[in-house]
Amino acid sequence: MSGVIRARIGGFIAEVEAFQRELDNIKNPPRTFIQDIVEEGAKDLPPKALGELAAGIMKSIGLPGTSARRYVSKATRKQIKRNQQEQVKTLRDTIGLRVDYLLDGIIEFFSNVSTLKSSLTIQGNSAELVRKFAKVKSLKRPDSKARSVLSTLKEIEHYRLIENSQIPEMLPKLKQEKQVIEPAYDVLKEFETRFREFIQRKLQQASPNWWEERISNGIRKKAEKRRQNDEVLWAWHNQKGIHPVHFLDFKDYAQIITEDNNWNTVFKGVFKDKDSLSLRLKMLEPIRNAIAHSRELTKEEYEELQVFTREVIRLIEGR
Repeated sequence: MSGVIRARIGGFIAEVEAFQRELDNIKNPPRTFIQDIVEEGAKDLPPKALGELAAGIMKSIGLPGTSARRYVSKATRKQIKRNQQEQVKTLRDTIGLRVDYLLDGIIEFFSNVSTLKSSLTIQGNSAELVRKFAKVKSLKRPDSKARSVLSTLKEIEHYRLIENSQIPEMLPKLKQEKQVIEPAYDVLKEFETRFREFIQRKLQQASPNWWEERISNGIRKKAEKRRQNDEVLWAWHNQKGIHPVHFLDFKDYAQIITEDNNWNTVFKGVFKDKDSLSLRLKMLEPIRNAIAHSRELTKEEYEELQVFTREVIRLIEGR
């Protein structure tokens, strides 16, 4: 990724994070001391007397008391709350418009950027990136929109991105990379498919209600949310209604298998050494992520992928 693209994405992320801070602040707007007087005094004093009290306090510190008297005499705690809600809505709507304006700029920027992967053609694949943000723009709530923009940007900043003007000079290099990436993709596809099926089969044998009883709450909810949002992690997961086990993160495998109860009652007899398995999966994760984002693999990484996946498939074969 060029320095220009990296800097622009970093700038976009900083802007969205600033919007999120503003949205967090308006959820709990700072109180004025007059509001404190009103809400506390309104419990016991009539509005007129409360107005005189607030006006006297303001006058004593050198501020005009007229506005306080007028404000307090009309206000009740209910009115103050209603005013605050209206202010919050106005501020939220204003921030929402600013987020939309930023999104327009993000979409315009990524319409001239492509992901560097083996399927890239001279026409580029900017439409794939633009679609991600167009989907976000359809959200209604500013806080949901800002959160989704931020997560999408942080996902994309790990991609290999190039300006579309660079595509012609990069295509020959991609052709060479394709000779490694494509077979690596097939190796990983077979491994992940069989490994997930193995985890599901073994845990199901131990407990019919295994998904709720044997998978931690955090991992389970994250996978179910991905399935609900139809977030396809791999091209081979294109069928509808598949089990949420197919939406696990790669790092989830080790956590599930090495969880004490799962390890002692299900997986210890298969893998023998918990620490060794965790280490190998951790070493494989960056290789897996490189394949997922079509990043270049070294010959050594491809060989390591082959050795480890063959070893694991041999262990789980027929289990």
